[in-house]
Amino acid sequence: MSKISVGIIDDHQAIAKGLSLELNASGKFEVLFTVLENSEIIDALRTHAPDVLLMDVVMPGSMGTDNFKEVLRAFPNQKIIAYTALNSPVMIELLFKSGVKGYVNKNQDMGDVKLALEEVFYDRLYLPAEYDFIRKKIKYSQVPDELSKREIEILNLIAQEKTTPEIAGLLNISVNTIETHRKHLFEKLEVSNLAGLIKAGFERGYLH
Repeated sequence: MSKISVGIIDDHQAIAKGLSLELNASGKFEVLFTVLENSEIIDALRTHAPDVLLMDVVMPGSMGTDNFKEVLRAFPNQKIIAYTALNSPVMIELLFKSGVKGYVNKNQDMGDVKLALEEVFYDRLYLPAEYDFIRKKIKYSQVPDELSKREIEILNLIAQEKTTPEIAGLLNISVNTIETHRKHLFEKLEVSNLAGLIKAGFERGYLH
């Protein structure tokens, strides 16, 4: 597997350098840049385009979600992890609502940083276990991926306990196509089993 490329933004040079050394030494990550000033962030991203951005919340001249919003306005698909000593649940929730995909407290060990980078790289949210209650709030406050008309149709047939071959016959499409739609349904509704799929369908208004 190719290395996960990382950008680091932190106004403390020692922290940025330490993170860079640790991540590069692991063999799984490649740090493309470290930035110490707000004014350098956008230019660094234009030049390097890292897979994941590890970004401090409090920088000289700004704090909170402003920097994150600015980055995501310029680079909407950039994956960002907030790396901070702040641990207010309200602030963490605001960070996720602003578009970050992960949160790591600076008191956590390097193993947690590496895990967060991998989770976010693979399009999963990362939060320490003690903040799982925030994950649940985020899950239902964010606008979910909309299901297509065909996916809603298949979801309703699944809820009627129709088998994959039965659904394929009713809709006159292949079993493989049905399986692909089923996979997308599980991904979009963020569930791992059939019971969860039906429950999420009702909760999000696709089933009545």
